[in-house]
Amino acid sequence: MSMKSKAVLIFLGIFIVYAVADYTVQQVVVLPSFTALERNEAQKDLQRAVEAIKREIHHLAKLCWDWSAWDDTYEFIVSRSGKYIESNLPITTFVDNAVHLIYFVDTDGEVVWGEAYDLKTEKPIRLSVFQESRFSKDHPLIPKKDPSEELSQVCISGIVNTEKGPMLAAARPILTSQNEGPSRGT
Repeated sequence: MSMKSKAVLIFLGIFIVYAVADYTVQQVVVLPSFTALERNEAQKDLQRAVEAIKREIHHLAKLCWDWSAWDDTYEFIVSRSGKYIESNLPITTFVDNAVHLIYFVDTDGEVVWGEAYDLKTEKPIRLSVFQESRFSKDHPLIPKKDPSEELSQVCISGIVNTEKGPMLAAARPILTSQNEGPSRGT
């Protein structure tokens, strides 16, 4: 065997040993560290996203409370006044509050008023989860009062799946401005 062949074999052997050692170090030491780091970062990002959604739901629930615990809304459920609708529920109310849907439902489940809008086009939309005339008593957005719960503390909030995609939602009983009942609806 020539010196040139021996040198090539030695270099080839060293290269193979180095490649195996490098692969082993990467698989045993480096890859698990990167995987753990990536998992931790993904969990942090997911937690941030969950917290952001929770903040948005909390904000929506407070906005819903503002509308539901209001003497004008309390009266509107009985009077069904066009003046209330005209002054409080134009498209600008939806756009200014970044709210796609507002519904008022009486205690019998009848929709007193309800609209949903695509805020980009400002055109009305229909969502099958939100009926046009009546909600069943067991609809997930109709609050059920626990006897131990104060009526002003009753709130349903979360995410509702619609055909347009997930939607943040909040529902509260309609009370007077002093958070007193009886509830006139949702």
